[in-house]
Amino acid sequence: MIDLHLHSNISDGTLSPEDLVRELVRSGIRYAALTDHDTIAGWRRFEQAARQAGLSVIRGVEISAAHPCCPVHLLGYFVEATPAMCSALRRVRRGRMRRNQAIVAKLAELGKPVAWESVRRTAGSCMIGRMHIARAMVAAGHVPTVRAAFDEWLARGRPAYVERFRLPFHRAIAQLHAASAVVVLAHPGLLPCGSDDRAQILRDLVGAGLDGVEAYHSRHNSEITREFRRWAQRHGVLVTGGSDYHGPQPSDGSHAVELGQLHVPEETWKALCDAAQRWSRRSARVHATKL
Repeated sequence: MIDLHLHSNISDGTLSPEDLVRELVRSGIRYAALTDHDTIAGWRRFEQAARQAGLSVIRGVEISAAHPCCPVHLLGYFVEATPAMCSALRRVRRGRMRRNQAIVAKLAELGKPVAWESVRRTAGSCMIGRMHIARAMVAAGHVPTVRAAFDEWLARGRPAYVERFRLPFHRAIAQLHAASAVVVLAHPGLLPCGSDDRAQILRDLVGAGLDGVEAYHSRHNSEITREFRRWAQRHGVLVTGGSDYHGPQPSDGSHAVELGQLHVPEETWKALCDAAQRWSRRSARVHATKL
């Protein structure tokens, strides 16, 4: 079994990289990719645990990029930790931190104050995100649940929402390619826009060098999956798939995904690995030309 979209508590998942590997083994998944948001800090622990468990794994990352129509999520596979890639991810994380602090300030203005120290304590060693602010709001008695915090205050369009820095989509794709990554559009069926805007986004991403699309996803029904399989075939790009697993009890209060329930065809693994080899050979030729 295959799952190419997984999160640990290094970003916004609830399981450590080691516990995530144990859950993968329990669920019968043998091929996997760790794709934490805007960070590669969990790679080494995930790979070490996977090696001991006999799993085949890919180094991945998920980056939220900016498009004029709406934000898009890009998955990078076989990413190399180049200085430029690490610098770009640090910049994105700094933008996330500034946004978190702005949300806390806005909540105070709205009469729902939470202490920044409380937010930091809630996050522990994980990257601070809106879900940690939501938990702090629950602890402060402002809302009954994390889900209510998002629905009433923190979600896009709600009073305390603050936009954050995102790399422009064409720059994000170029940055990932420069780090030898295969770039895939995550959960295209969940793009928060109309069909015309979605078509424009897909055209723009392909024009910028997109390598594939995540047709298989836990929140895609069979019709959406078929739609993006056909789209990928028309445009000559890869098809991948993953559950977008954040743990048995997601921190943001969303519906839990059960590992092993999403069927991702075996050929997606081979196609992704073949694409990575082509990118590696292409990168080597470019490097040799520059020398």
